[in-house]
Amino acid sequence: MVVTLLNRLNLICQYDRKRAKKATHVLAIVNGIVEEVYNPVDRKHTEDPKHIGRSEFLGVEDEHTTYIGKDVSAFYGKSQNPVKYINM
Repeated sequence: MVVTLLNRLNLICQYDRKRAKKATHVLAIVNGIVEEVYNPVDRKHTEDPKHIGRSEFLGVEDEHTTYIGKDVSAFYGKSQNPVKYINM
């Protein structure tokens, strides 16, 4: 099933498109814990007029990942940016 994190978490953000294209996984993180993992299929600028210049992605949920439940809060610190690029 193809889902969008935009629809699931209401998250539209700005990010580095070149770096994002290299990502093999997109993690949905809540309070520092990985809740869902997606394999990105496509990235595009959102068509929502309220969020001009922002982007979203389409992805397939990875149900067999080992990342679910992992604490990744050490990667975030106190940053307000919802997008992080982590090489693992």
